[in-house]
Amino acid sequence: MIRCFLLSSRCFFFESFSYGMYFFIASTSFMRDRIQHGCEQFKEGKKMPYKPKVPCRHPGCPNLVPAGEKYCSQHQSQHTRPSAERGYGSRWQKARRQFLGANPLCVECLKCGRYVKATVVDHIIPHRGDQILFWDQSNWQALCKPCHDHKTMTEDRWEAYRY
Repeated sequence: MIRCFLLSSRCFFFESFSYGMYFFIASTSFMRDRIQHGCEQFKEGKKMPYKPKVPCRHPGCPNLVPAGEKYCSQHQSQHTRPSAERGYGSRWQKARRQFLGANPLCVECLKCGRYVKATVVDHIIPHRGDQILFWDQSNWQALCKPCHDHKTMTEDRWEAYRY
């Protein structure tokens, strides 16, 4: 089966389901031949379909958002606040620098016998906006970026967001 779409006055888009092919045609004479040989679904002015909507990336949210966006309007504010507004301002940057100066190696890599420079100060227990837990240095650990990303995706990922 072949579906035809008119993109402009001289450019057409064909979609062939039997061969899994997509191709553009810029010749009107070729288009007339295709219409005569079984392209019944061709209608002038038919537009290309939009990308389908995708689920909101906030855990447990069933809302759909336009393709290219990550969060619905209900959860957008929770995920796009500036870092300073979430507590990572100049005070944090100074404390982070001092902590990494005192703890220069990644603690997870040290467990495996590797000596890798730490670049991230990780909260062992995610603070989720709790300022007491945020500033508790016993809740901090020095990690390299790959170890921090791995920890965040495996341990911190499924916790409910509470800001």
